[in-house]
Amino acid sequence: MSSLSPFSEAADRLLDALEKALEALANNHDLDWQRSNSVLTLDVGNRQWIINMHAPREELWFAGSGGAHHFQRDLHGIWRDTRSNEPFATVLTEALRSVGISEKPELPE
Repeated sequence: MSSLSPFSEAADRLLDALEKALEALANNHDLDWQRSNSVLTLDVGNRQWIINMHAPREELWFAGSGGAHHFQRDLHGIWRDTRSNEPFATVLTEALRSVGISEKPELPE
């Protein structure tokens, strides 16, 4: 039995999937990332994004030079931006496109 909360388990699963997606993208693009517990730092060119869990609000935060996004899981388990309602995968894809990576990362919704 896991001692993690449902939020932490879901956020860990997304961060694990994100690392696998980044490994696939790294085959064709110059990107680097580092994960330390619940914080993933992604560097692409001169851009850096930080993706981390914020347990008190049960949110994932995605921050970089283009601004900050907060994501909460909806009733279907999809991580959605609390302001725009966009899924996490869509926001990440748009961020990657801004640095010339056109492939969509393989992420669960």
